[in-house]
Amino acid sequence: MLHSLANRRDAPAFLGAVGARGTPVRAVLVSAAVGFLCVPLEAARPGEADELAHAAVFLMENTFTAGITLDTDGGLR
Repeated sequence: MLHSLANRRDAPAFLGAVGARGTPVRAVLVSAAVGFLCVPLEAARPGEADELAHAAVFLMENTFTAGITLDTDGGLR
């Protein structure tokens, strides 16, 4: 996704570069790094069980969920 955003000039240009095989290596590495940095944050403030259950029920009951972000507050309510 970062590679696509860089090609549209919505992200830094260095993320649009591809390797010899056409793989957007920089974009993949940056995405993976951000993902790994977010894991401890999620572990520190997990959502409540009822919030996760409501999100699961929402996904099962609705036939159209593309483009929807399910917000969980991580116990901040």
